[in-house]
Amino acid sequence: LSVLFFAIAVSEMQNKEAEKKFFDSFVADQAYDVFDARGYERLVSEFNALVKPLKGQSLLDVGCGTGAFAEQLKHLGLRITGIDLSFKSVSMACGASPLHSWALGDAERLPFKNGAFDILSFSGILHHLPSLGKVFAEGLRVLRPGGKVFAYDPNGRNPAMWLYRSPGSPFRTRTGWTINERLLYREELKAGLIDAGFTDVACSAISGVSFKYVKSRLGKRLLGIYNLMDTCLDKSPLRSRFGAFLISYARKP
Repeated sequence: LSVLFFAIAVSEMQNKEAEKKFFDSFVADQAYDVFDARGYERLVSEFNALVKPLKGQSLLDVGCGTGAFAEQLKHLGLRITGIDLSFKSVSMACGASPLHSWALGDAERLPFKNGAFDILSFSGILHHLPSLGKVFAEGLRVLRPGGKVFAYDPNGRNPAMWLYRSPGSPFRTRTGWTINERLLYREELKAGLIDAGFTDVACSAISGVSFKYVKSRLGKRLLGIYNLMDTCLDKSPLRSRFGAFLISYARKP
């Protein structure tokens, strides 16, 4: 029984050293910025519609990387803080956007006081975690009452994401993504937010978040076709189930 418990416990732990090594190595050559202008426009549109941010509010961007998503929000007049495990990513963000605040740290152990922020964004980080309990508990803690959560992650039901990432896919590749990454589904995200104590929880699938960069050679060749098909999917009723990205929203009571 003790051996089984240990195995379960290990399976629920993120390999943080692997995460740091991957992104430190990646940003040695370039910023981690994989979406094109239209892709970011789609994400920011969802952010504005759900969060309805007010000028002067404080936002914590968890998994900020080199600050790509935070940079897309700068016109909103928010007081932005970004946090990431990767030292080189945070260093690059500091150099590129010195008007924001940047911190090195762990999403599961945020180095901020209770109720420090109005808004929390998880920038494509939740699918890097084997379980969501700790990260959502920390998110709830650092938000003020009435504070809002926004997150985006690949949808495990999207055919392209499944083919590229699923262990059951014959076309799966580890090129360009970390050993911690996995497929996420709407049900897990909603249940995790509710269990953590959030209210007004919603999770929907969208498409049209177009990429400008993928690591694998085959992915690069097919990227134009993928972006076109994904834009078409965004205009289809099938988007609600098979859209490429899951957009999560919740509020702290």
